[in-house]
Amino acid sequence: MADPRNGDDVQRARLARLLSDPVGYFADARRHAHEQAKRLLEARLHEHQPSPGRP
Repeated sequence: MADPRNGDDVQRARLARLLSDPVGYFADARRHAHEQAKRLLEARLHEHQPSPGRP
């Protein structure tokens, strides 16, 4: 299924924001990437934890 956030209107809005506030745009992008990486790492670590009561 196509991602609805990748439509032409959304791309135009992203470009407009990037052009009007590049520092804020990239700061938000870094924050979002950091939060996503943290969630993925936590999920991977959770997969490898032993069940309670098991060594």
